[in-house]
Amino acid sequence: HAILTIMFLALPLIFAQQLKLSAHSQTWFYLIAIVLAFVAMLPLVIVGEVKRKLKSVFLLSIVVIGASQLMAYYLPHSKTNMGVILFLFFTAFTLLESILPSLVSKIAPLNLKGTAMGVYSTSQYLGIFVGGIAGGAVLHQFHTGGLFVLSFILSVIWLLLLFNMAQPPYFSTLIIPWSNGGLTDHAKASLLEHPGIKDIYLSDREHLIYIKADKKLIDENKLRNAIEQDNLMDL
Repeated sequence: HAILTIMFLALPLIFAQQLKLSAHSQTWFYLIAIVLAFVAMLPLVIVGEVKRKLKSVFLLSIVVIGASQLMAYYLPHSKTNMGVILFLFFTAFTLLESILPSLVSKIAPLNLKGTAMGVYSTSQYLGIFVGGIAGGAVLHQFHTGGLFVLSFILSVIWLLLLFNMAQPPYFSTLIIPWSNGGLTDHAKASLLEHPGIKDIYLSDREHLIYIKADKKLIDENKLRNAIEQDNLMDL
């Protein structure tokens, strides 16, 4: 979000001053790039989630963002070049907007998921704030070219920080209504011993059981039936 903010300090200036695009033309320019990027992003989401390549897709997105900043710095600012740059940037950005919340949800403990998502959302706004402050200072001193250099540096730092990240877990949250008074401590411990189950949280207020499980290792219907029938031996 810091890089996004920095980009939108530079792009309106380039479109208006260098490409001589009207506000109406700029709107269509953005719209076409975003729509094409959304379509291009969908297969990558499938690869990340279904094929379980989230780390690779995550790192690739950062590389593409960094590459788009280099292109914006070195290439002439023609309509064609800016269209390609916007397409690459928005493809990577919308992809990250899709997989990052999913990663937070997979990693966070069930009883802290709300807190984790709150911290994640706060970090987005913090990125906008930092991007606006840093981008404004750089624009004042180094003009639009400096903004793309700043964005590239941020993307390199981001890539280096995450290069050795562990492969994310591929857990989904299953929600099962309470049955027979809920789960006993023994039943909960037995479920946690199953290789396909990572975490369990019982909500007294909602009378629901939240289970973080790997659907490739656990049959959801079988799990529901075993809990409802209070017979974990069926798992």
